[in-house]
Amino acid sequence: MKQLSIPFVLCLGFNVTFTYPLMNAHDTLQTLMKHIMHRERASFTRFDDKAFSIMHQEDALGQEMKYVYHANLSNFYKASVHTDTSHPFNPMLDMAQEDINYCTRFLKLIKKYTSLIITDKPLPADLTKKLFKKGCTELSMFTSGTETLKELIDACNDILSDINEFTVVVTSLNGISPLLHYRLILNHNILLIDMDALYEVLANDNQQCIDISRFNRLMSRNIIILSTAALIDGSEIYKDYNRRKAQYIKSIEMFNAMGYEPYIVEVCAAGSSFLDDYCYQVLYTQSNDLSYPNKGINEAISMKIFLDTYKDMIKDDDIIIKTTGRYHCTNDNFIRLVENNDRYCGFVKHRLQKRVDRHYVDIFTGLFALEARYFKNMLTSIPFEQMGTDVWFEWDVARYIYTLAERHVPIMYLNKVYMHHYKGIDDKEHVG
Repeated sequence: MKQLSIPFVLCLGFNVTFTYPLMNAHDTLQTLMKHIMHRERASFTRFDDKAFSIMHQEDALGQEMKYVYHANLSNFYKASVHTDTSHPFNPMLDMAQEDINYCTRFLKLIKKYTSLIITDKPLPADLTKKLFKKGCTELSMFTSGTETLKELIDACNDILSDINEFTVVVTSLNGISPLLHYRLILNHNILLIDMDALYEVLANDNQQCIDISRFNRLMSRNIIILSTAALIDGSEIYKDYNRRKAQYIKSIEMFNAMGYEPYIVEVCAAGSSFLDDYCYQVLYTQSNDLSYPNKGINEAISMKIFLDTYKDMIKDDDIIIKTTGRYHCTNDNFIRLVENNDRYCGFVKHRLQKRVDRHYVDIFTGLFALEARYFKNMLTSIPFEQMGTDVWFEWDVARYIYTLAERHVPIMYLNKVYMHHYKGIDDKEHVG
């Protein structure tokens, strides 16, 4: 854990002393990502100068602030900014300056779950639209004193009581955030996060602090992980069910560790499966047709069903990373490549394949990325009725990609995508 000079308090529910090493911005956001993906209640709050001023009050509010500051509470993360340093700990803002891709990755994740925003001043409408999902509630008010805090908490409790699922609550308050976080987390399955420093920079369009134009471009383009699965049980080819189950789980956990929740499209199972224990976004299409000689046909059909199911969510300029569910990345190089090159519309590994009677070029469909408008068009243009005779899914993907290149659509061709994949009945492992 990186040691920094800024005081930080990290409470994990076990006996520790009051002096802690400071998690850097990346570690902080990664920790919060894990809590969100596991739907765990947690809080990150900052003790600013106003909070310390309240702490020195000789009243009930001051006593409660002291308790929250010193208490060891499970998953309750506290950063102290009451210091002589000119650089207080603001993980979202620090991350935006250090690695804007990782910052926007985190913000896109919480955007999916944010149902309540609590601020001490109204946020600009365009900023609210950019950072939070449609339909979330915003409570904006100036807060001072016990009565105002009580009214604010009562309003929050009323809203959260009507939400029957895990949600993220974002706060941007002066001084009272720690008390608000403490009282709300006791009663609701929520993750609370204090983000006032980043909001101030964005609301004031502070180009000197971060590259806001790039920030806006990255926030407008979602990266969607589409993972395909086929849980065929009882067949001789798929007799090692437990091994393949472990492969699927490893793949999901790898993407989670990178800050992404994959959408899984399963073609065989009739309903629930172990996948539901590891991913909250599983679509069972029941579209597997064993009469097709090329299993890629079933995969393509299931992806068409996925795109139709989520057509209202997926924008044309989003980018879809398609992966075969039981394969797994050896590192985050491919994800980083897609994030850092937002002016490209596709990322593919092309390869020369050898057959007895000919050589041909195809695309490795175990892992590739394509802008959503082209992904949809590709699946629409595939002649499924011809597949298995002289047409294969990998060839058609390659043909389509090359037509895009002819139209000067920017495609990045790769020699390696750092993916563990398996071939044949013996499940022989390959890396490429």
